Amino acid sequence: MSAPRLLADEDTGHALLAACRKLSPGFPMIHIADWWDGEWLGRKDPVLLASAKTFGLVLVSFDRNTLAHHAGQLVKTGDGHAGSIVYRKSVPVTAY
Repeated sequence: MSAPRLLADEDTGHALLAACRKLSPGFPMIHIADWWDGEWLGRKDPVLLASAKTFGLVLVSFDRNTLAHHAGQLVKTGDGHAGSIVYRKSVPVTAY
């Protein structure tokens, strides 16, 4: 696998990552539970976005309720982030 460029947060199931890797074995995404041995599990969105920026990772999430807001606030304050991908709808596991 190439170096990860995408960081899947806790709201993103391992099944999505597995499906991506099935389509493209070197898909550059890591799940937060596997990143730094799960050290970042349970962290708040602003902390995750800032940390992902430090490591050059785009945060991937199904968390439509808060992630987009926090990403926007970081941009507004000038702190920014490395990027975020927020799914607009739930995707059933059977879709992968």
